[in-house]
Amino acid sequence: MPMFSRKKEAKYTAAEIMLGINILNQVNMPLRFLYQIFEENNRDPFAIMLISALHTDLGELVRAQKRESDMLFEVDKGENIYAIICQDTKVDGGYYLINRLSRYIYGDQGSDFIATVVEIVNTDHRPEEVVLKLLDTYLAVKKDGHSRENIFHILR
Repeated sequence: MPMFSRKKEAKYTAAEIMLGINILNQVNMPLRFLYQIFEENNRDPFAIMLISALHTDLGELVRAQKRESDMLFEVDKGENIYAIICQDTKVDGGYYLINRLSRYIYGDQGSDFIATVVEIVNTDHRPEEVVLKLLDTYLAVKKDGHSRENIFHILR
């Protein structure tokens, strides 16, 4: 059987695409519902985060640190990846939550904490676009090996 060679590598691996699909499956309807609330009630911006860490029970830690209005989604239990939607939160509020989580993770022998935060200030971006931005920033940090570096974006 002849071997075909690729001239150019694909932007995403199959595993990365599946991660994006898992994120979208978890947050699509909540984002759409929040968009409706946002449009009808002229609400404050909100943030969505993607986080992961090794050697720690990240889900339990987030449950203990998040507000009652924050929504936690288990994206990939095996890889310890979670998404969080924080209502009425600007990017700086996401920054404070990430810093708290980071202190607990590294103080409890956890490692490789990765966090990306996207602030949503309007409903101009479809949930798929929001998830793609979140995924791209997460993968950039992971591929560069900068697990202590966190990325924050504002979608305008």
